[in-house]
Amino acid sequence: MIYGHKKYTLILNDLNLDRCKCNSSKSQSADRANYAIRDPLTYWRIALFKVFVDHLVEKITERVLINQERFCAQLLLPTRLDNLNDEQINQIYTSYESDIDSTSDAFAGEVRR
Repeated sequence: MIYGHKKYTLILNDLNLDRCKCNSSKSQSADRANYAIRDPLTYWRIALFKVFVDHLVEKITERVLINQERFCAQLLLPTRLDNLNDEQINQIYTSYESDIDSTSDAFAGEVRR
């Protein structure tokens, strides 16, 4: 797949349109972000790609890293049970407590079995 500036250029060529020139004058554009840039490729890299990566990192942090304790459940896989200790069993139970219909002791007993 082609992304970013290359895709932009291909679409413009298909439609027989001219590439926009970045705002090199001292006046500020009201239509887009104003970055100190040299050429269109640099503008698209800064204005789109960096914003996208920032958004992606924010979403990964929000959805994955905040729920990191839920990843301990992978230790319940048969090949990883040897690495499981009591603290991790309690952490798994606490993370999934609303989904488990038994007590902490009953859950720990099932895991050890």
